[in-house]
Amino acid sequence: MIVSVFDSPHPLLRAAFSPGTLTDLYTSSTGKIFLGYLHRHRIGEIIERHVPPQRTTKSITTVEALETEADRVLATGFGVDDEEFTPGVRCLAAPVTGSHGRVVAAMGITAAAARFTESRIPESARHVKDSACSLSRLIGHH
Repeated sequence: MIVSVFDSPHPLLRAAFSPGTLTDLYTSSTGKIFLGYLHRHRIGEIIERHVPPQRTTKSITTVEALETEADRVLATGFGVDDEEFTPGVRCLAAPVTGSHGRVVAAMGITAAAARFTESRIPESARHVKDSACSLSRLIGHH
């Protein structure tokens, strides 16, 4: 569930979702954080119970592809929605951990894919991961 949204200062760029919106585990960057960090061992079971709809041509919907994506999230420390939920929109998220070291939230950014190009992912990932780490420390992760 989206808890908070800070809109872009750019007048033409606004987040499409408001606080309280539920997002998919398999198409959202924040959902992929939870899929990788908390549900990696249950992906097959989850997909069997709730067959994911193909939201865009880029949506990842097979167990094998989602397991590969979850492994990528764990290896890099961030999740990406590469136009998988909405065409033309790219998102990136990093885990926020609580006092016991368990992922309790995800912090992310959303932008038009034309502005948030693939070449900007590494730099953006560093910033988002640093911010998520700062928030983790604030809520008690050591």
